Amino acid sequence: MYLTNFVERTVDMLQGSEAFEDIAVLPAYPLVKKPTKLPDTVITVSPLTIDANSISLGECVLAGKMSVRIDAFVPYEKGSPVTLDIIEKAIGVMLDLHPNALKVSEIKAIDELNCFNCSCDITVNSYIGTGEGDE
Repeated sequence: MYLTNFVERTVDMLQGSEAFEDIAVLPAYPLVKKPTKLPDTVITVSPLTIDANSISLGECVLAGKMSVRIDAFVPYEKGSPVTLDIIEKAIGVMLDLHPNALKVSEIKAIDELNCFNCSCDITVNSYIGTGEGDE
């Protein structure tokens, strides 16, 4: 539930950015590989991790870090530099969440999809909640 909300928030932030008005931004659900030739650029957001600990005595109040992965898939004909440009723009949008860690992958070619791919793992500090419906 918490990672799903973080994924949805990330998708909303990227979709709301003028930088991606002509690019599909969607959650990477279901988490199943289904190779398809991509006709256009796509950005996906998928959950990675939650690392939380109790910050309270006598209550279950969790805070910690949550991470999502943003993947940019760019058709070969657009060129590999576009892939990194998209990831850099996504990082710019996500800076509003004050990430405490960013990790960008190398650009790789995915022949099954006929595209280039680059990903960025973004980690933010987060109040997770009390387990009583807080989010």
